[in-house]
Amino acid sequence: MNRRTALLALSLAGCGGNWSNNDIAYATAVPRRFLLQVPTIYERGADAGGGMILGQPSAARAAAATAALRYNALLTYLLSPLDVAVNPPTSRTTTSRIWGPFDDANNPGSQFWVDVSSDLADANAPLTWTLKTRGTSGTTWTAGSGTFQPSASAAFGTGSMDFALASVRPLDAGTYSEVQSLRLSYELAPDSHSALSMVESDPGGDSGWSPSGYGLFVRADNAIRWRFSAPYGDVASAQFEVGMLPTGAGVAVLSDPASATRIAVACWNQDGTVSYHAEGSDAGSGAVCPLIPSATN
Repeated sequence: MNRRTALLALSLAGCGGNWSNNDIAYATAVPRRFLLQVPTIYERGADAGGGMILGQPSAARAAAATAALRYNALLTYLLSPLDVAVNPPTSRTTTSRIWGPFDDANNPGSQFWVDVSSDLADANAPLTWTLKTRGTSGTTWTAGSGTFQPSASAAFGTGSMDFALASVRPLDAGTYSEVQSLRLSYELAPDSHSALSMVESDPGGDSGWSPSGYGLFVRADNAIRWRFSAPYGDVASAQFEVGMLPTGAGVAVLSDPASATRIAVACWNQDGTVSYHAEGSDAGSGAVCPLIPSATN
């Protein structure tokens, strides 16, 4: 049993109750935030600031840690209601499992529930889920929805999620303050890696979908490659391509999306101090730190 299978088994079994094999198949269609977030070890040093001189705390590493903290906070906010699926379903039909309704502790008088359904006519069709809420007025609306296409093992496969972010505005989510909707796609693979990408709709939703600047690949050993946007120097929204090890060492290749030019390459040691920094289009690549997973492959 690999790490992901073990984690799923523990999360589903931890609260006890009566589970059938079909219950588990439906439950694994619900996204698990602990499988999709940046490992929390990479949040160390968030908002710490830093510099670019050898031996100084690395500004690029602090930016990466801050982005990890905010990204994880966003996924926690979106996916926490789905944690109810670690318990056996509340009700069952031939083609669905329902968790709830439950009282919403954050919105007195409101309730929410999670509904996962399958296509009885097509055994190979993806499972679909919806997160629904009902306010004090009695109006029901869909807060989130998604699909999951299992592979040979129900614990693995590919999924997608859609969320309306109007209610996320109070969260300190950086660039998400003006986003109307968020779409996430992810993969859980048998070799214990996970990958996630994100796109967002422009304000008003009339310009279609565009890359949000976030993408994450987590290896079995918890080394990561990921992509995010953050301020850097005079660039309001620099594109970071980062490779990091669980030891704390890492590399970032920074570019300016507006001009499609490289800004800098920065590397840091296990203690977060600068080991290499060069600026400009001739700054080199992530290969200057060969012990770090490539940030550009």
